Amino acid sequence: MEQSKQEAEADDNISTEAARESAAGLDEDIAKAEKEIRLLQLRKEAAQLKREIGDLQRECPSTRPMNRDWRAV
Repeated sequence: MEQSKQEAEADDNISTEAARESAAGLDEDIAKAEKEIRLLQLRKEAAQLKREIGDLQRECPSTRPMNRDWRAV
């Protein structure tokens, strides 16, 4: 009886350790996914800003890089 109790405790300890390792792995996966999501959000924001810059440059031609040195006579 005592031996089976010890075996049960050992099994519980193994299960607990496996659960901890699994949870740690999931935490790493979550952190990685969050970083990827943030990177995608930043790329989307950068694309939106580039579009806005392009729109502004079309509205105000004097802000185009090739026209910066142009001067009215």
